[in-house]
Amino acid sequence: MQLQYRFEPTPILKPLNYTNAFVALGSCFAANIGSRLQQYQIKTCVNPCGIVFNPINLAQHIQLSFSENPNFESLLFQHQEVWLSWLHHGSFSSLSKENLIQQLTVAHQELKEALLGAEVLLLTFGNAWIYEHIPTKIQVANCHKVPANNFQKHLVQPTTIANTICESLTLVKQHNPKLKVITSISPVKYLRWGAHQNNLGKSSLFLALNQIQNQLPEIDYFPAFEILNDELRDYRFYEQDFAHPNTLAIDYIWEIFKRYAFDEATLQYLKELQHLQAQQAHRLLHPESVASLKFKEQLKQQEASFKLKYPHCVF
Repeated sequence: MQLQYRFEPTPILKPLNYTNAFVALGSCFAANIGSRLQQYQIKTCVNPCGIVFNPINLAQHIQLSFSENPNFESLLFQHQEVWLSWLHHGSFSSLSKENLIQQLTVAHQELKEALLGAEVLLLTFGNAWIYEHIPTKIQVANCHKVPANNFQKHLVQPTTIANTICESLTLVKQHNPKLKVITSISPVKYLRWGAHQNNLGKSSLFLALNQIQNQLPEIDYFPAFEILNDELRDYRFYEQDFAHPNTLAIDYIWEIFKRYAFDEATLQYLKELQHLQAQQAHRLLHPESVASLKFKEQLKQQEASFKLKYPHCVF
């Protein structure tokens, strides 16, 4: 008997290779997949402007990066002596407004250069609820612990999301026509809003993605949300907050993503590198023993052989 619904998405038509350059943008799930790519020495730029949950703010990051004169100053505010940006993660902060503007300029330049040089863009949408700062009417990506009565929360409609994302992707593809886009919806739950509002936000994203693919049929979709919620279906695959997938779940989804996205040469590369990294992580109890010295010599030879086969790798 089959007691579990299995997700094995149809592989993309033109499989990707370990030599491709990636950009991973969006929620913390994009960061999880991006870190896996980096772990296996696949060139990947991950959220250089910070984690973003809402697709509207994600589109704003892309548009700012391609703007000739981005107006960062209009996004800044001072809170408890520290300068912050309504559109960026709290890691972008400074006691000096000028220094923060410089941080944002560098980050958006990094994003632009990465998008221009990438073959693959991974977009992960977190939720469709957004907070608007009432005094400035800015749709914020981060409330930065400013009191809640300064914001108005609303659900972004699917058509608005679809049109905004398609406009941003069209802008990028004008500069980089070869860019392949893979979208996904983050399986992370936003339980602080309650299960009902979390589901409303996810539903709006699904409807928006359907419209996006109608406008841009070449865009692919990876079912990360469905794998966790319909196949794994158990809180043992979540962290203790019952919201974020744990390492076991992320590893499982990564295994499916590999088969979905990569060609046979890359799958072999990943297998060989995983074996080598396991050897490198081996802890020697007696480093000066004959056996340990022999192991280290063999490992050095394995690394040299691997680098000869895959020159881009660095040990």
